[in-house]
Amino acid sequence: MKISLITGANKGIGKEICRQLLAKDFFVIISGRNTAMIRDVQKELDQELKKSLALPLDISNDESISIAVERISAMYGSIDVLVNNAGLLGNTSGLLKMTEAEFHEIFSTNALGTMKMIRAFAPLLAKAKKSRIINVSTGMSVMEGLTSSHAPYRLSKVMVNALTMIAASELESKGIEVFAVDPGWVRTDMGGPSAPLTVKEGADTIVWLATEQVGVSGGFYCRRKRISY
Repeated sequence: MKISLITGANKGIGKEICRQLLAKDFFVIISGRNTAMIRDVQKELDQELKKSLALPLDISNDESISIAVERISAMYGSIDVLVNNAGLLGNTSGLLKMTEAEFHEIFSTNALGTMKMIRAFAPLLAKAKKSRIINVSTGMSVMEGLTSSHAPYRLSKVMVNALTMIAASELESKGIEVFAVDPGWVRTDMGGPSAPLTVKEGADTIVWLATEQVGVSGGFYCRRKRISY
């Protein structure tokens, strides 16, 4: 049974990724900062608690990541798929209105958190055959379409895209593929009720890349098609 680790899995797209991977017979590590919420997700999706683990994990906290790596290493020895889904949107429009505190909070989770997870879990991914890292990005990060709305969020996801390309190059020799995904505008707490896509649709390309022999490592994908950064 292949093992997957999903960050930000307590709700929304992250929770739906867990649901779909469980349906494909993956063992799913359901992680997030809110211990009670991830345990509730585990009980909902895996009632017998045999195909999953609820793991407290704050990707902006070095100690939390280290504890997670040690626990997963001791219990399973390796992982096959890492989905870096956890992220913050923020509220600020524009560079002039955002505070440095808000920028650092968003950047430390979305960008630095993703980088820390890749660095920390690369050794466990390298122990598996044909392992994959999937970084959840956004269409709001596409370079030719950048605007000032949600500037800190956009900037953090531009770095996620760059990390995807750099990690793909560096980890190729270890048998690790790396992808970025734009899930689209999805009806979640982040996307809001007006979004046109369901969480099932938003999770689809992520699960497709995690489970199928498709995709070019370092590529950016949306609706199962490669798109430009």
